[in-house]
Amino acid sequence: DSVGQVGYWPDMFRLHEFFGRPSTTLVEVRDGLINLLPGLQLPVRTMIGTIGTAPACEAIYTGRQGQHGGNLDVPEVTSGSTLYLPVEVTGALLGFGDCHAIQGDGELNEVEIRGEVTLSCEVIKGRRAGLRWPYLETADSWVTIAAARPLEEAAVVVLHEMIRLIIDITGLDAHSAYLLAGVAGHVRPGQIQGGLYTMRCLLRKEYM
Repeated sequence: DSVGQVGYWPDMFRLHEFFGRPSTTLVEVRDGLINLLPGLQLPVRTMIGTIGTAPACEAIYTGRQGQHGGNLDVPEVTSGSTLYLPVEVTGALLGFGDCHAIQGDGELNEVEIRGEVTLSCEVIKGRRAGLRWPYLETADSWVTIAAARPLEEAAVVVLHEMIRLIIDITGLDAHSAYLLAGVAGHVRPGQIQGGLYTMRCLLRKEYM
């Protein structure tokens, strides 16, 4: 049980038409439910919004997104998932935070919440052929992730990453891998609030 907060600024999504000043709303989170509005409860769907390793050649803000990970805001980064990140410096320097009790596609907003995270790390030598961005595995799906601007470019990059992942896992050629990704895959936004926009492509494991 805890308290979460939902905040916004008029500059976010150009909300000046509705709001003249920033706002922060505290909401109760109890027994797996978020008391968002009077009479309206939403089920908790916890996730880690920001998680990544250190890039090889620069010091960056934790709010940055990139091939190292970072502020991805991908809802599938949650309990039971396995996230694959690059290791480019000694010790990896893994960092994470920005826990959400719930967030929809695009991070139109979210319930920020404190969290206790238990995770395990394993070093895997080498990486899947051709993959340049983080990707993850859930109980039922493979998910590729990318960040770019504009949003359409992120969609293209994340599709390319899924094609490469299919080729690596199944041995299919590029033609067949694209047919599979194009017909059975789903491209969804992670966060579109600012900076580089993040997208992910989901493909159910049964099709692999």
